[in-house]
Amino acid sequence: MRRWQKIENAAVASTAGVLEKTENPIVRLIMEIIQHDSQRHYRIQDMIADSLESRTITLTPDEPGLDYLLIDDEKHNKVLKTL
Repeated sequence: MRRWQKIENAAVASTAGVLEKTENPIVRLIMEIIQHDSQRHYRIQDMIADSLESRTITLTPDEPGLDYLLIDDEKHNKVLKTL
C-alpha cells in the first residue's frame, strides 16, 4: 500500500507539471480529474495500510450510510430512470 501511495503522489506531481505548462481546457480537465482520483486513491490506500499496521476498521450491519453503499441494482436502476 505504501508503495502504491508513492505512485499516486508521483501522478499528482506529474499532472501538476502538465497543468503549469498548458492552458488547453480539455488537457487541464483531464489532469485535474487524474489528480483528484490519485488523491482519493491515496486516502483509501492510507486507510487500508493503517488497518493492516495499527488499527482495525470494522463495519456493522447497522452502520449509518451502509445501506446507501450497498444499494442493490434494482434500486439503482429506478434512480437512473428518474433522471
